[in-house]
Amino acid sequence: MRRRMTHLRCRLKNCRTDQTQYQDPTPTPKERVILYKLAANTGFRANELRSLTRRHLDRKNSSLILDPAWTKNRRPKLQPLPKIMVKQLESLCGSGMVQALYQRFYRDFVYPKDALLYVPSHPARELDKDLKKAGIPKHTEKGKVAFHALRTCFVSLTYEAGASHKEAQELARHATPTLTANTYGRARDERLATVVEMVAERVLSGQVVANTVHETESDVTAKVIKLLPEQQVTNNSEEWRRGDSNPRPEMLQDKLLHA
Repeated sequence: MRRRMTHLRCRLKNCRTDQTQYQDPTPTPKERVILYKLAANTGFRANELRSLTRRHLDRKNSSLILDPAWTKNRRPKLQPLPKIMVKQLESLCGSGMVQALYQRFYRDFVYPKDALLYVPSHPARELDKDLKKAGIPKHTEKGKVAFHALRTCFVSLTYEAGASHKEAQELARHATPTLTANTYGRARDERLATVVEMVAERVLSGQVVANTVHETESDVTAKVIKLLPEQQVTNNSEEWRRGDSNPRPEMLQDKLLHA
């Protein structure tokens, strides 16, 4: 089971702030920091990230233009991006660093021209190195950290941010909300404790009264039994047919017999 990476954040970027705590004082390279951030902010898979080029970056709408082949519902769409991520991606691909890295490490492999960011041939292997630098354990009782865990992290954080099932499904580009909620959604003990405290604050303070308990209107029964003649159910057992839970009124039966 993969666990979501909630504590990765700046620890991968600034892992030399406490050299006594971490074995390797060298910082994680800038291109990999941006890679991890983009994966955690979009839920993109490694191959999808590697396929991104400058044409996929929509600066005006602060989003990424997705090809239909990348979505499980096979529809083209825009994936929203934080504005700060758009600026970082522009700066990275404009620096020439991305092409230089591909030319250095991808000599025998095909890589996209005008790539938006650099994705190593084995991102999981590079992530393991960076986790070790940052002092983040790969395996715990809740599972292991893998590159795909960034996608799980993204989906879980969308729910924590208040997204509905439909919104989370759209952002994850899943065909059904069941896959989004049951496979990728995760619950954190800290978050559950926070939710319980929020509920208790409302209940114990007396805020939850009229919003959850409603008195039945006195004339509700009268409204229910005011039916049209053809909608009324007869009590005459002769008009009931075996297996018929909705017998036709007499006037409708006569019309059908003489038709």
